[in-house]
Amino acid sequence: MKTVLKIYKLLTVLLLMISFSACSSDDSNEKEPTVSELLENKWFLLETTDTSTDPETIEVANSCSVNSYYNFLNDGTLLVQLYNLDADENCVSSSLEVFNYILSADGTKIIVEFENGDITNIIIDSIDNEFLELYNEETPDYRVLFSK
Repeated sequence: MKTVLKIYKLLTVLLLMISFSACSSDDSNEKEPTVSELLENKWFLLETTDTSTDPETIEVANSCSVNSYYNFLNDGTLLVQLYNLDADENCVSSSLEVFNYILSADGTKIIVEFENGDITNIIIDSIDNEFLELYNEETPDYRVLFSK
């Protein structure tokens, strides 16, 4: 009987050990991506919002402009390609524009340098694994929402 009781206790301890190890979180080893890591993607236009109107004016990207994108590369290059409908309702693209950018140390501002040396500050209103919302510091009422 003592042997059976010892085996029972041993099995109970083993089961408890297995159940505790099964509950450990594998997520604890995964770190949250930084703003820089999240930003370094190709972001496609979803909508624009004008917050200066009451109510806000939201313009959802049409079947053409939805192809417009900002592509932030990890070497500090920003590629911008815009698509619009022409007078005949054909989807046409602008020429690919290339800029240099720097992400601020706190991850809230993208400093974009134009070819002529001018600089503009783009504020990151929100960013996650799916969406990016930006606005130009000079026109804070006009916001642009992108998705991957």
